[in-house]
Amino acid sequence: MADLAASILAVVLFLIAAPTAWIFTVDFIEAGRLLVVTSALVTSLPLWFIVGSRIADYATGWAIWLRRYVVICIVWSVLNILVLIVLGTISG
Repeated sequence: MADLAASILAVVLFLIAAPTAWIFTVDFIEAGRLLVVTSALVTSLPLWFIVGSRIADYATGWAIWLRRYVVICIVWSVLNILVLIVLGTISG
């Protein structure tokens, strides 16, 4: 059960951190899953902080902020999944 939970957590973290994970597509960088997820998460935290602070500028309460932030995270995740599906079908 722990392996399943770790896999699901890694996928969720990767989808949230995917804006900066592109650096590991360079051929000479040999990175494992943990390095990719950890470094992508660390480097994308400022981006997600900026998103959260911009939402806070226009939100009137915590409930509205949380709802908008979760919606943005879900939309971002769905868009990443769709891109991966399209790239997977194109590449074979």
